[in-house]
Amino acid sequence: THANNHGKRYRFYISHRLTTQQRQYNYGWRLPAAELEQAVLSALVEILANPARLVSMALLTEANTSTIDKCTGNAGRIAGQLQAGAGNSTRDFVQHVITRIDVRPGSIQLQLCRKRLQSALIGETPSHQTTRATDIVMINLPFHLRRRGVEAKLMLTGETLSKPSHDETLVQLIRDVHRWLDSLTTGKVSSLDELAGQEGIPASEISRTLQLAFLAPDIAKSILQGTQSVDLTAQSLKRIGKLPACWQEQRRLLGTPG
Repeated sequence: THANNHGKRYRFYISHRLTTQQRQYNYGWRLPAAELEQAVLSALVEILANPARLVSMALLTEANTSTIDKCTGNAGRIAGQLQAGAGNSTRDFVQHVITRIDVRPGSIQLQLCRKRLQSALIGETPSHQTTRATDIVMINLPFHLRRRGVEAKLMLTGETLSKPSHDETLVQLIRDVHRWLDSLTTGKVSSLDELAGQEGIPASEISRTLQLAFLAPDIAKSILQGTQSVDLTAQSLKRIGKLPACWQEQRRLLGTPG
């Protein structure tokens, strides 16, 4: 059984595997459709409004600066339209990038196609090629229902992306910047140019990346343990611009919990 929000917008696949207690309370069946739809839109807006997250999610880590600027600009425009509930174009965008929505007891699971998100932001004509499993990222939206009489209000309890695998490139980047900082502060090298010569990379890259040695300890720890956000990559970190000195601002910028 599935519903499509009165036949107008999205198709929701609702799990039938409910426990006896969940059936007793109609858990998972009398979901408020408007709030369910809003939860999906809010998840997309959060992705579109976070440049560091967007670059990784839309497979833009190897793109040039002008392409990234174009995509983040388009993402901001689309996010504004989604928040305003504007018309057919935004509905088409959602249907294009979200390939499936599963509603299960306590959880809304979105399947987002990275390739389709990329093409939509770049402005390319939508592709009709078969979506590969590697193009899909899962977004999980835990929720609970707050009941008041016969009414039920859907309350999101947080968003969890599928867990990333251990990212050795990201781990190595964190190790490198701490090693570079140690070499500079202890006098092992006398300048950035000398360090760049030893490392075989441009001094400008070291200068731009060295700020990552000042990541909040919990963010650095999550990277070393492989529990960081799925969209936090070496390339996205290198492209974040100026890293805030405030750890809480860093967490907000990188989309990590405080």
